[in-house]
Amino acid sequence: MGFALCMPIAPYYVQELGVTDPDRVKFWSSLFFAATPLTVAIMAPIWGILSDRHSRRMMLMRANVAGGVMLGAMAYVDTPLSLIVLRAIQGLLTGTYTAALTMVSANTPDDRQGSALGLLHTAVYSGVMFGGLAGGILGDILGYRACFLVAGGLLCVGALLTMTLTELPHPVDDKDVPANKPRYSLPMMVLLPLLMATFCMAFALQFDLAILPLYVQELHGQLAGSATITGTLNGIGGIASIISGVYLARFADRRHPALLGCVAAAGAGLFMLCMGLTSSFAIIFPARFAMLFFAGTLDPILQAWVARMIPANRRGFVLGVTVTIRALGWCVAPILAGWVAVQWNSRAVFYAGPLIFWLLLPLFVLVVAAQRRDSGKQA
Repeated sequence: MGFALCMPIAPYYVQELGVTDPDRVKFWSSLFFAATPLTVAIMAPIWGILSDRHSRRMMLMRANVAGGVMLGAMAYVDTPLSLIVLRAIQGLLTGTYTAALTMVSANTPDDRQGSALGLLHTAVYSGVMFGGLAGGILGDILGYRACFLVAGGLLCVGALLTMTLTELPHPVDDKDVPANKPRYSLPMMVLLPLLMATFCMAFALQFDLAILPLYVQELHGQLAGSATITGTLNGIGGIASIISGVYLARFADRRHPALLGCVAAAGAGLFMLCMGLTSSFAIIFPARFAMLFFAGTLDPILQAWVARMIPANRRGFVLGVTVTIRALGWCVAPILAGWVAVQWNSRAVFYAGPLIFWLLLPLFVLVVAAQRRDSGKQA
């Protein structure tokens, strides 16, 4: 919730810092969304290794406290460059999702990975829902700087909850891994298409976030009130992701994840395209809901798919690598989206994004084919 609270107001905060040219607003807004994922991509495997060797709970507490301090500091910047620098430092020091993902996955049975990671995804997107909604409303009421202070406080609350309400799990040692289960049952021909699918999934989910507030502003016709509309859109998307995380992700424990993934990717791309084909908020709101209802299933599916193939005592590093790949997608997406918006217009972003969702379909097929070939070799 703390991280998401600042997202709908970021382009408006850039304008408050003195940037008035529309193209420069798009440029700085894209950098705001790209800076943190870039540095997260660098540090995620390192934090993953440390979580395998040390307390995973301490890693999660460290990430929350660091995030709280960085977000609070952003309330006092005077230039867009200072804001971007703090965003980059935030990515180096935080990694809350990596820490939570490793902590949950390493302590969940393999046959419940889909359900557990679906619930984690639900928790994340419930924060996105309330954070995006609160950020839009508070931005119009209290001002944009106050939102960063509130966001920092929420991250510190998260650290406190982790410290007081979670138990230290039993560390998984090498001797706890069954002798008949290899340390790494993930050959390169399976890993590569899985990582490519993870990149495309993250890219597609992040592609429109930097431009969505500006698209809303263009359709609304004025800056006043745009933050509330954008926050409401994010809130509706969060509700959709919660529902899909609770009711759809658990099917990954019963059905092959590729089947559910293909349905989710096709539906997400279709409804993202609908957002670009209309100028009516009466259509954009339900289209946004449907898009994120389908897209919300992709992340837990991919994480569970990878986690089942990796021993629990090695998941910190491997899941850290997948977070790095995801973060690279988060980083590249807003930059490319900003370029598309500058070269054409904001609406063009919603025409290009679906192509990335649909690219997941052949990638899922490649992963299944590679798994079958590898199983045949082992047999």
